[in-house]
Amino acid sequence: MAYVVTNCFDWIGYHLVNHLLNQGQNVIGFDEISSDKKETLSLFFGRNELFTLNPSKRNKQGDDIAISVDVQTSGHSERTIQLRFDKPEEKRKTNIVSIKLPLLFGEWMEMNDDGFYDKNDFVRFDSERFLTEAIYIKDFIYCVMQFTKSAYLPELIEIKSFREKEMNDADQETSIYVRDKKPITENLKIVQAHYAKFRKLYGVI
Repeated sequence: MAYVVTNCFDWIGYHLVNHLLNQGQNVIGFDEISSDKKETLSLFFGRNELFTLNPSKRNKQGDDIAISVDVQTSGHSERTIQLRFDKPEEKRKTNIVSIKLPLLFGEWMEMNDDGFYDKNDFVRFDSERFLTEAIYIKDFIYCVMQFTKSAYLPELIEIKSFREKEMNDADQETSIYVRDKKPITENLKIVQAHYAKFRKLYGVI
């Protein structure tokens, strides 16, 4: 069995691939090495015998990350899990599960000392929104990988931090609430220390 990850040198894609390789899984990655940061990230697993890079295929979904994996249901089939920045506007094929990305933070994301952009909004690390909604990338990846093992999933899933206080009754059936394995402040210190060490390779805001 092999996992296929598009945009594998995006910071989220990198964490997906790194997790899979650490679990001993075969991974086929699709991306182009178009920046110094992507080149650096490619070196972390480029020589791993479990990883194969195919730079010729472009991801049709733009910046979205997609994971394709063979799954055992009533028969043997392929499922694609798309990590999306926005909800899909139209109904997808039945083998595609869309996950709307929560507010994520982690090593190699584009950031500065004070925070990062979520679309056009700058999110400060000391803001109420960050402390309430943000999910550390490794906790998020662990949650996503559980979906690849599930036989039946809804077409759309929203992942949210367990720290969010307000729950919308309309989306409870498709929302998953993730608990922190460590306090968010501890994970933030890890990310900030990593940023300080590799500052020149991070994207400039």
